[in-house]
Amino acid sequence: MTRKRTYWVPNSSGGLVNRGIDIGDDMVSGLIYKTYTLQDGPWSQQERNPEAPGRAAVPPWGKYDAALRTMIPFRPKPRFPAPQPLDNAGLFSYLTVSWLTPLMIQSLRSRLDENTIPPLSVHDASDKNVQRLHRLWEEEVSRRGIEKASVLLVMLRFQRTRLIFDALLGICFCIASVLRPILIIPKILEYSEEQLGNVVHGVGLCFALFLSECVKSLSFSSSWIINQRTAIRFRAAVSSFAFEKLIQFKSVIHITSGEAISFFTGDVNYLFEGVCYGPLVLITCASLVICSISSYFIIGYTAFIAILCYLLVFPLAVFMTRMAVKAQHHTSEVSDQRIRVTSEVLTCIKLIKMYTWEKPFAKIIEDLRRKERKLLEKCGLVQSLTSITLFIIPTVATAVWVLIHTSLKLKLTASMAFSMLASLNLLRLSVFFVPIAVKGLTNSKSAVMRFKKFFLQESPVFYVQTLQDPSKALVFEEATLSWQQTCPGIVNGALELERNGHASEGMTRPRDALGPEEEGNSLGPELHKINLVVSKGMMLGVCGNTGSGKSSLLSAILEEMHLLEGSVGVQGSLAYVPQQAWIVSGNIRENILMGGAYDKARYLQVLHCCSLNRDLELLPFGDMTEIGERGLNLSGGQKQRISLARAVYSDRQIYLLDDPLSAVDAHVGKHIFEECIKKTLRGKTVVLVTHQLQYLEFCGQIILLENGKICENGTHSELMQKKGKYAQLIQKMHKEATSDMLQDTAKIAEKPKVESQALATSLEESLNGNAVPEHQLTQEEEMEEGSLSWRVYHHYIQAAGGYMVSCIIFFFVVLIVFLTIFSFWWLSYWLEQGSGPQILTWPQGEGFPCH
Repeated sequence: MTRKRTYWVPNSSGGLVNRGIDIGDDMVSGLIYKTYTLQDGPWSQQERNPEAPGRAAVPPWGKYDAALRTMIPFRPKPRFPAPQPLDNAGLFSYLTVSWLTPLMIQSLRSRLDENTIPPLSVHDASDKNVQRLHRLWEEEVSRRGIEKASVLLVMLRFQRTRLIFDALLGICFCIASVLRPILIIPKILEYSEEQLGNVVHGVGLCFALFLSECVKSLSFSSSWIINQRTAIRFRAAVSSFAFEKLIQFKSVIHITSGEAISFFTGDVNYLFEGVCYGPLVLITCASLVICSISSYFIIGYTAFIAILCYLLVFPLAVFMTRMAVKAQHHTSEVSDQRIRVTSEVLTCIKLIKMYTWEKPFAKIIEDLRRKERKLLEKCGLVQSLTSITLFIIPTVATAVWVLIHTSLKLKLTASMAFSMLASLNLLRLSVFFVPIAVKGLTNSKSAVMRFKKFFLQESPVFYVQTLQDPSKALVFEEATLSWQQTCPGIVNGALELERNGHASEGMTRPRDALGPEEEGNSLGPELHKINLVVSKGMMLGVCGNTGSGKSSLLSAILEEMHLLEGSVGVQGSLAYVPQQAWIVSGNIRENILMGGAYDKARYLQVLHCCSLNRDLELLPFGDMTEIGERGLNLSGGQKQRISLARAVYSDRQIYLLDDPLSAVDAHVGKHIFEECIKKTLRGKTVVLVTHQLQYLEFCGQIILLENGKICENGTHSELMQKKGKYAQLIQKMHKEATSDMLQDTAKIAEKPKVESQALATSLEESLNGNAVPEHQLTQEEEMEEGSLSWRVYHHYIQAAGGYMVSCIIFFFVVLIVFLTIFSFWWLSYWLEQGSGPQILTWPQGEGFPCH
């Protein structure tokens, strides 16, 4: 059955399109949650090929329709406005960000929350941008190959058009910045010295000054808006790209879980900074060239002295920024180590308390925190030195230029000096851009390398075939599978080398890799020459020692391994119950339904067969009891039974049960096997991996695995008659089990049968009645309204070091502003004392004039 979720959003042509996902019940669900198949995602070549002719028929400017509509100066309000006001904005509204005014007025009248904030623009959503990024990467790989493909070129192509507009806006910003000191300011100074000036001429000069400032501000703000929106799109595309590629990998052995989390939490932001701040280099270069030319026309060749001082600032700023980035990376490594140790301590806090190990572990965390603080202080010191340098050097450059210019006995008037300073102000601003751009590009470079290493790998080959014979559920034919792609020579030779005690060089696996626990440590295959046929509706029992390949067999059915030889076929939908129960945040009912429709009769049946009735009676709010993070308020057996109940409620055709009875008591295990596996799942195909050998005699077929191979295969009676390894395991199990334990188990197992009816009745009553609080373990954060109280400012001042430190900082801020203004006043006063050629110019050979 297919269900459609409706979600209408505007498309690129101005209409509306439903972006809801069609979710079907006949799809594979790895952990019993409804997902869309990979063929429905942006990676499906079968999905993209039929659309290729359609895209070819689209006009070349079709992809710029939304951008061209934004270029309209004033756009009327459309008949069907888009949910995001930015999509309806014209050029003036886009550049002045006036489309945000209604939202700000609304926030003034009533507070903003997730219901009043408009949704993300369809042009900024990850769905559209990740498809474009994937297409650009495929084109790059097709031209250069996977090894030589450049992520940097893909990034440039992703923002190519916007980068061109950004460069044009940067040039416009620089021209507007130097237009004022070259033409407008000298004319205003000349007009101020005239005794009788034309008023209209003076007003025109003021209007020209205002217009140049508007063009300057508008150009820079537009460039900043374009960079930020491009960075938002690229971050969304990279995050979705990496996440979907991570899901596609069968076994992630080239990246650890910490590296994956670090990429999504840190590297994605570094890429954002690279795209957002990297184009500032263009403005810096353009301002350097334009300022050099304009300064030369204003003051002459001595202007290059100030330009040279600024040029010396750039490499110094780059060097100090790289030092700060290096110290920051070292700090992040120590921070990651501290967070990892803290997480391990919290996970094993019961064991630590039991053995009174609090002080040793607390000392470890304190030492790491002390080291982290020292590195943070070092980072702060480097950043402070960088800021001081950027503030001091422009002033020093100006002073050096004035001293050299006057020592060369060249003409210098107030008009020339202020025009020169106004021209150099653009370089002063560019000096502050350099550290931001260098930091963004440096961090993004390392992030790009990790992105290519971890996620831009070849997509795995899907090897599971759909069986045509409806009477068969699973078929393995000479199947050899491994957790990683192995060259053909290693398939036959690596395992023999390991058996003989010889390991090939370079055949070690990364530690802490993401993957099943039973993957093994060798490069050779995990499953060898598997021949297995499971009929529809049969219960298959899988047994063997630890590390024999039982969990790998289930992973092979789930298509999580690499097929080296043979074939694997599956007929029907799958449900998988792993050894480690998978619990999500929410209540127990949500964990069992997992988004499915609530059927009360079936739900009660599942609770009974999974022996959850008694547990729900003990919990304060029954099945509506909220589960903590990773099921911290549940026992291991309760989590395992909830995971099993989720699989049973999903009503699939094939059930893969990986030792579901290992975490429950003996009487509970017997109840689950009798009521759930034998009765409720009757008629379903069940693959039961278990160490509880007493249940294997009820299986229609049994296989014994050893070293990734099927040693014995048949029914319980057939294997017992062979008197092989299976018979030895059964005999060993019977010897270890005493008659008293069996009797106690039988007595305890009868209790649930007697009490089941009463428990089911009381549970049904609890499901119908009792009010459940909305928030049990967590509380929704309250949003304060109104102006900030003085208590908030008091806390900020205390956090900054107290009132004395805050007053000193405020004094220095005022002092900086005062000294900046004083420097301009002093220059003006100095020039006015000897304005004109009588003081600043003199004939050659004569001495200095005296006052």
